[in-house]
Amino acid sequence: MKLDSIICGDCTQVIKTLPDACVDCCVTSPPYNIGLDYGHTDDCKSRAEYLAFTRDYLAECYRVLKDDGRFCLNVGYTVSTVKTAGLDYIELLNLIKSIGYTIRETIIWVKSKRSGDPQSFCGSNTAWGSWMSAANPICRARMEFIFVLNKHSVKKNNRGTSTMTRQEFMDFASTVWYFPAERSRLHKAPFPVELPYRCIQFYTYHGDVVLDPFIGSGTTAVACVRTGRRYIGIEQNPDYIRMAEARIQQERQQLQAGRGI
Repeated sequence: MKLDSIICGDCTQVIKTLPDACVDCCVTSPPYNIGLDYGHTDDCKSRAEYLAFTRDYLAECYRVLKDDGRFCLNVGYTVSTVKTAGLDYIELLNLIKSIGYTIRETIIWVKSKRSGDPQSFCGSNTAWGSWMSAANPICRARMEFIFVLNKHSVKKNNRGTSTMTRQEFMDFASTVWYFPAERSRLHKAPFPVELPYRCIQFYTYHGDVVLDPFIGSGTTAVACVRTGRRYIGIEQNPDYIRMAEARIQQERQQLQAGRGI
């Protein structure tokens, strides 16, 4: 198992090559099955295919997590929205529990444009449904879930070195997080570095191993470099891997410059 690397391949197959109980934390946002073109993956599965895919990667992540490992899973309000293939978060949670995970926390990520102003939302204002009518009004999505899961032990078995500041602890110890969504042309469905950064700082120690089975453009790896964690990433698209490696290299260079190395 090579740490600080991104492996090219299908995560459901690549994870099977990793040893049992080798990872301290998983942080990821899986494909939502909404028909996005990722170049090398099918994001328009049938309901049965998407359920099988979800169970497969969740079960393999469970296997590679240490007994005191955590899993931070970022999903939208509706996990899968392809017509006739919808999977809501209640079904997802039932699937999660059937594998053996326990739900530690449910964090609501509110996509606010400006820190300190939670009413300034990111996103479109066009999902109205029936305009000013009770016929079929539709609420706009202003938030996503981060489900924090335990494998077995709720408490970390060995005490390590935490790296979060006092203010970070105060900010992160909340079930509601406010920060902007990511806007990028580099990836079809990016999330901001702030999301894995918070999860990693709050739920892992310095030097812990973090797995992202859908690492995309490398955001989780960047957060690991920034916080002094080791990472394993999996991605099918070679273009995204090259993009991720460039971002990781840039992050390392910035850290070295900041330290005067």
